[in-house]
Amino acid sequence: MIDTAGLGEYRDEIEKEALNRTRRAIEECDLVLFVVDGSRPLTPEDNALIGQIRSKKSIAVINKSDRPSKVDVQELCRFFAKEATVDVSALEGKNIIALEALIFKTVFQDSCVLSEGFLVSNTRHVDILKRVAHCLAMSMDSMRKNLSLEFAALDLKKALDTLGELTGEVFSEDLLDVIFSKFCIGK
Repeated sequence: MIDTAGLGEYRDEIEKEALNRTRRAIEECDLVLFVVDGSRPLTPEDNALIGQIRSKKSIAVINKSDRPSKVDVQELCRFFAKEATVDVSALEGKNIIALEALIFKTVFQDSCVLSEGFLVSNTRHVDILKRVAHCLAMSMDSMRKNLSLEFAALDLKKALDTLGELTGEVFSEDLLDVIFSKFCIGK
């Protein structure tokens, strides 16, 4: 999670670097929490930032709901879906749980929830588990059709080998390339 500077005109090299870091963070992030001060109207800087994040998964967070609202919510809803907008009060802690739930829903909407206690969010892991489920379904289908046990056993073996990719018991050079492409390994 990164709290960035806004986007505006820079007056010196430090502000210029802060703006560059903000732009990089926007490019690389999975989710933008666009936080505005609800006690005042949107600023030109707010509108510029909205333009920068249009292609990103975003949530509009209207802070200071403990004060009279001056932000035009309908204007915000032109850029953010109504269900991706939440009023909060950081001072009073109002709607923070709702914000957390919205973040969770937005980030993990494509993830695989295995049970109440397990969540898989890594795309490679989700793909592996889907392939395992498919192999298990194929094995069950072979059993229901009273096919030779070799068919069910073959699908079970595929499921086990695929699950081994997740646990590290089975690996290939391609898998190692995928895993190590996501880590920076020093000398």
